[in-house]
Amino acid sequence: MNNNNMNKNMTNNNFFELFQQPVSFDIDLVMLAEKLHTLQKQYHPDNANSNVNNNANVNNNTSSNLETQTTQTIQSAETAHSALINHAYNTLKNPDSRAMHLLELSNQIVNFDNSIADLDFLDDAMDIRIAFIDEQSKRFKQAYQSIVEQSQNQQNTIQTAIDATQKLKFLVKIDKDIDTAIDDIARNQFFKTINP
Repeated sequence: MNNNNMNKNMTNNNFFELFQQPVSFDIDLVMLAEKLHTLQKQYHPDNANSNVNNNANVNNNTSSNLETQTTQTIQSAETAHSALINHAYNTLKNPDSRAMHLLELSNQIVNFDNSIADLDFLDDAMDIRIAFIDEQSKRFKQAYQSIVEQSQNQQNTIQTAIDATQKLKFLVKIDKDIDTAIDDIARNQFFKTINP
């Protein structure tokens, strides 16, 4: 895909076209990532230098000032393309921004600053979050107690501190995964309510 094709695909700001994905909420995330790598290689700003240098070798009559300006112009365009590619990828990768992009493509102007009107959904979402928080709190307390007990039963060494820290980092990662799962459940519930 050259710059003209890139510009053509982005005239209507359709990120699905750029990544050769169907305009659909359900997309192939593996193919999306593969296409990202292909586009990143193709439009990486460092490639601008090699393209200009190759052209300069063909035409030795080019002044160095013109080469510098051309390189800077191409690098600037490649940097803009690279930023657009990354933005498009992140938009399509995340379910909430992908849904927003689909609405934008459908010319649906939605004000998401307003609160959710479906009180049953909000109540269910809060119940889920509270249940996860309660369970998470219990697990953290149990894990912390276990770590403390193990530390008291063992010699107080650097290795014990390292092990305890690694375990704590692992628990924090689980906490983040639980938050992500809660958000996924809430999003899925939301899409079920708007697409029965």
